[in-house]
Amino acid sequence: MTKNIENLQAIAVGPSINLKSISQDVAPRLHDVIIREKERLSEFLHWPRYINSLDDTIRFCATSEKSFGNSNAIYIAEFNGELAGVISFNNLDFANGIGDIGYWLAGNHEKKGIVSNAVEALIGAYAGSRLIRRFVIKCASRNRPSRAVAERLGFKFEGTLEQAEKIGNEYLDQRIYARIV
Repeated sequence: MTKNIENLQAIAVGPSINLKSISQDVAPRLHDVIIREKERLSEFLHWPRYINSLDDTIRFCATSEKSFGNSNAIYIAEFNGELAGVISFNNLDFANGIGDIGYWLAGNHEKKGIVSNAVEALIGAYAGSRLIRRFVIKCASRNRPSRAVAERLGFKFEGTLEQAEKIGNEYLDQRIYARIV
């Protein structure tokens, strides 16, 4: 783990939103949300179809906890103490100061400003610690809610990669957004 990242295992976003680095003890709650939201999440994410048992989620949490601050940083997003979803750096490239941001929420927590506020807080924390200066959001071209987050937060649209991401049995175009701080 990079030394500066130890201070970033918990990020207070606001009075009702908190980000906490993923840990194995959250696996049962996370699993319940993933299973409940699996069909909806699978529209734009490939990984939900591979989460079938609590053991799958425990393994994911254990691997993510171990790699936190090395190649990625996965946070549990809580809204009023309830697990709302995940906000993450799916890839961290400290040598070049680049972080690829990803996020998903349970449907009942959408449209509350959780993702926008959490991503903004994540950017502030990592830029403020001088760890990351270029923040990237990659999303399926037809994922309008994800595109709206990037645009609302002032990310610049850099282009579209054709058939860049396999979701289920389909290859989707991927839009690339970036923000340099």
